[in-house]
Formats: sequence, C-alpha cells, structure tokens
Amino acid sequence: MTYKTLIIVLCALCCLTVKAQQVINDVGLRLSISAEKKLNNRFSVNVKCLARQEENITLLNRVYIRGGLSVKLNKNFKTELRLYYMPTRKGYKEMKNNYRYAFSLTYKARITNRLTFYDKVTYQTTTNYVFKSPLAEQKLTGVIRNKYTLAFKQNRRGEPYISEELLFQVTGKQERYFGRNRVYLGYKYLLTHKLTLDTYFILERGFNDNDGPQQRNFYYGLNLGYNF
Repeated sequence: MTYKTLIIVLCALCCLTVKAQQVINDVGLRLSISAEKKLNNRFSVNVKCLARQEENITLLNRVYIRGGLSVKLNKNFKTELRLYYMPTRKGYKEMKNNYRYAFSLTYKARITNRLTFYDKVTYQTTTNYVFKSPLAEQKLTGVIRNKYTLAFKQNRRGEPYISEELLFQVTGKQERYFGRNRVYLGYKYLLTHKLTLDTYFILERGFNDNDGPQQRNFYYGLNLGYNF
C-alpha cells in the first residue's frame, strides 16, 4: 500500500465512523483470533475464538469458540460445517451456555484478475442445550444468512472488501421475518506468509415484521488469523 493510498483509506474510514455514529444506538467491539489448516486440496479445518462487547464497549455479552470443516467442491463452490460453544447474556445478567450448528455453501467467481465476488448462504441453529431433556428449559432458533462480498486484490499483501449480509428468522418465533442486515467495510493485510490481520467496521440494522427499523448498531472489528 502506498502512502497516498493509506491516507485516503484512513480518511474514508474516519468519515464513515463519524457518519455512522450520528445514527447508531450502540457501539460494539469484536476481537478474535483464528487459525486454518489445509488437510489436502479439498479439505481444511479451522478454529476461531471471538469476544463481543456491546453497550458502547462496556459490556462483554458473548464469547464463542468455533470449530469448522470445509470442503472444496470445485473451483467455484465450497461447503462448510461449523460448531459453536457460545456463552451469551442479555444486559448485565449472568452468562448462559448456548450452542450453534451451521452449514453453509459459498459461491466464488473471479470478475477480473483483482476483483472477486463471493456469495455465502448459511443455515444456522442456536440452542441452549446439547442433549434434550424434559427437565430443562429448551430454546431453539433457526436463521438463514446470505452474505455477498466484493474483494479487491490491491497488491500481494492488501485486500479491501465490502460485504452485505441479510439475516432471516425462520424458526423460534411465532412469525417468520427479516431480522437484520449488516454492511461490512474491511481491509485484510498479510503481515507474514502465515499471519493475516483483518480490520473491519459493521453497520447493523435490526427489524421486525411490524415496526420496521428498530435500532442501528456499529461495530469495530479486528481478527488475527494464522494459516498452518
């Protein structure tokens, strides 16, 4: 990245941050570390640990540990199965254990030598139990997520990207509705041939089926990734 490009990117991100904070209800922070290992040309495994803070970065409301197995079907399609252990709380209540299971299909298409398009469709189920029991309160929700991304390979180290993700609630509520949408603006930078730093912002809007827009949240995000 050249000095002029860096200044332009920083100015654009600062303007986005100021503009976003004029209309948001809450500022959050997402910090994570991740690692991935290719088993062969088709299979790879990955792990990720993430901490999420909300209430203007004063409340730790979620931590998750995630493991995944991905399979490359061909040059355009990839599937992935993910399992989460996810302690969560609302407000300042105690953390409660939750578990999530997700299956996704990702389509990848190279538009030019530098520009790539991704479309990832995921179905996820979140529960508060591992094994069903008539003695425990049991909750189950299901969500479909569709996330599409444009990534630009600026050079061999830097890759800015923009994404939009749509989330649809399909089970766990009396009604089925369009739940949230998120817009991501990020920059991936290759620190070494194995270590990648991903910095990003998320502008999130929440909805329900009757009242329209409910709230707008803004997240700062940082992930440190390692490739074995």
